[in-house]
Amino acid sequence: MLGKEPEPLVTSALWEEFQADRGPAARERLAVAYLPLVREQVRTLADRTPVRAEALECYALIGLMKAIEMFDPDRGMPFESFARQRIRGAVSDYLRTMAVGRTRAGARMSGQTTDAARTVPAALRRELSGADGSRDVEIWRAIEALSPSQKLV
Repeated sequence: MLGKEPEPLVTSALWEEFQADRGPAARERLAVAYLPLVREQVRTLADRTPVRAEALECYALIGLMKAIEMFDPDRGMPFESFARQRIRGAVSDYLRTMAVGRTRAGARMSGQTTDAARTVPAALRRELSGADGSRDVEIWRAIEALSPSQKLV
């Protein structure tokens, strides 16, 4: 399953459901369906940085959630292409905050980034936690501490 695109029939039905009500349950099902896309992007990006893949995956999921919210199928761009850009952007933003972490503003931002996982739905948490869920618990707690505006970013 890792690295494969979601099956079009499954995701087209999910997209229709999400477009109809834009509810959290439909959003979460879409995010779970696109989890292989997140993992593919993290695997690619993790090779270029000393940061652990698990940390990158949290920020990649935030990028996915933002992509789901912002996607407009009428523009003619496939969701996968749109999401890849958002995922890479979210991870890059995280890596930039780490690079600035020694400055006063960066230290303040570092404190905020430890809280980043709140936008990740519970089903994704279960999917990601796998065998070593204890390590992820800290990440999820940090994400849950974000303010609503930080969650959007």
